[in-house]
Amino acid sequence: MPSLELAAALVTCLIFYAVYYNRLGKVRSFLAVAEAFLAGAVIAIALLLLSPHTSDRMEDLTPFTQGFLLAALPEKLLGLLALGYLMIRDRNQMSVKNTIGYAILIGAGFSFVENIAYAWIYGSQIVYLRLFSSVSMHLTSMGIMGYLLGLGYIRERKGWIFFIFAFLIPFLLHGIFDFSILTGDSWNFTIPLHILIPVFIVEAAISRSQTLPTRGDLASEGIWFEEWALLDRQKGYEKWILASTDHIKHLAPFFRLPPGAAKNILAIIVLAMPVVVLIKPELIKLDVTISYSMYLALFVLLPASIGVSILTIGSVNPDFFKGRLIRIPIVLDWEVYDEGIPAPINSGISYELSGASLFLRGNVDPGEDRQIQFRFDRIASPAVDFRPVDVSSLRGETGNGRLIRIDRDTPGFHQFQRRYRMRRLLWGLFYFFHFPGSEGFRKLFIKPRTITQTRRTYEPGDIVFLEGDPARRFYLVEKGKVQILRDTGTGPVALSTVEEGEIFGEMALVHGEARSATAICMTETVLSSALSDHLESLIEANPEFASTLIRTLVKRLIHSEEAFLEKLRSMEVEDKTQWLHKDEGSEDEEQN
Repeated sequence: MPSLELAAALVTCLIFYAVYYNRLGKVRSFLAVAEAFLAGAVIAIALLLLSPHTSDRMEDLTPFTQGFLLAALPEKLLGLLALGYLMIRDRNQMSVKNTIGYAILIGAGFSFVENIAYAWIYGSQIVYLRLFSSVSMHLTSMGIMGYLLGLGYIRERKGWIFFIFAFLIPFLLHGIFDFSILTGDSWNFTIPLHILIPVFIVEAAISRSQTLPTRGDLASEGIWFEEWALLDRQKGYEKWILASTDHIKHLAPFFRLPPGAAKNILAIIVLAMPVVVLIKPELIKLDVTISYSMYLALFVLLPASIGVSILTIGSVNPDFFKGRLIRIPIVLDWEVYDEGIPAPINSGISYELSGASLFLRGNVDPGEDRQIQFRFDRIASPAVDFRPVDVSSLRGETGNGRLIRIDRDTPGFHQFQRRYRMRRLLWGLFYFFHFPGSEGFRKLFIKPRTITQTRRTYEPGDIVFLEGDPARRFYLVEKGKVQILRDTGTGPVALSTVEEGEIFGEMALVHGEARSATAICMTETVLSSALSDHLESLIEANPEFASTLIRTLVKRLIHSEEAFLEKLRSMEVEDKTQWLHKDEGSEDEEQN
């Protein structure tokens, strides 16, 4: 193999490693970097010493056997063992981001040694192609392994599933890649896909890893990773619901302009190479004879895919994954009961029921001998015991609610949870694929408690709004009581009292005028509010809410009329009393 091709292969390895190193940042210390890199190099040397060195032996084997069993299987198995050792050794400081960094370093060390060996030993056109393309494959497949292994490590439950996929997915990617190269012909045109798809997956994994906690962070909080993810999803549910009403703005985009001017310039230079080759193919002079498909793959498709890969690195926005959601929220109503008291003492909603931990949106008063019951779509769960989880440092991020752990061993609860999951899956498919009638599912997540997301606490006597104020919001009482008053000219008249779970302030939004009454908090009160546009979305998406709103408006009109009639009666009585007192005074004067 000419020294020029050998140098190009090594430079390619260094470029990919440098780009990912800059993307991930420093992985602990230089010694840790060197150890991970050398681990990959040792694996490559060991496999090269054990593998056959003559093309005669290789020709007896099928491309499938060479690609999957002789290449992908031992490389990924030993890579998994090496990565697992480094993770266990540094378990106290390990994060998903560091695990990806270790894995890419192992892949870089392996590629470095393998490229030198293949350039030295083999001279076929197959090796001529993989000198350049295998670098990206090794680094990205190991990066995927690191991401999945890191996720499995920080999880409290079912981490073994991620350990299995941490080996299986990189093994399949590696095996398919080698099979395509060894088979040749039209399979050469699939090489760019084998490069670009794993690069994009690793880029998304790196961006996501920047938002994940370390195992030490979870231990200090006293929560599981599943619970941290549950809290993180709450923001996603809120964004999803508001987005479904077309009233949310400024969402973080998935892609962003890739940072790093030097990296972007390098990518543009690499992308210019296939254009130059297509315009002036005589610039490429080869000392070996290769097929036209190999020529296109080597000098057009491969440089283009490498250039796009370099440009892709850093293009996925990490902010996209903060509170991001891809599943449909099917809202459950919950009620907390105290022993011996038939009426619920607390109520609210929850966006999901997926495990042993739940996030309850609403006010939950902690106490012993209390149970919680869930309802959705007229289906009720058995009452189960629960225990609040204190997440002190994340309280500002969790917003209105509390994290709890429930006792799922109560008879009948697993069956309720399975029915909820099945309906959530089916309804989600119907909604996302816009099957006929799917718009009706919006009532499952567009409710007063989900729309009103701006929360504030009021003291007794605080005024929410005054009569005559402009109407911009409506309110939901989550805790406490609010009295609605109207000035009659002779004094305020109490029209109604709004209690927990009820809304007020919507009448002015319906007729589009200023506030017709004053709202004053009677006790310590927690209110959540939303803008007038969200009221329109509630009425359109939730027929049950619309009918309830009509009944409430009629009821309040009747109460208002009764209050005014009562005020008029009291005024008449007062006038009569004053008239009688006046007549009695006149008679006394006449008698005197």
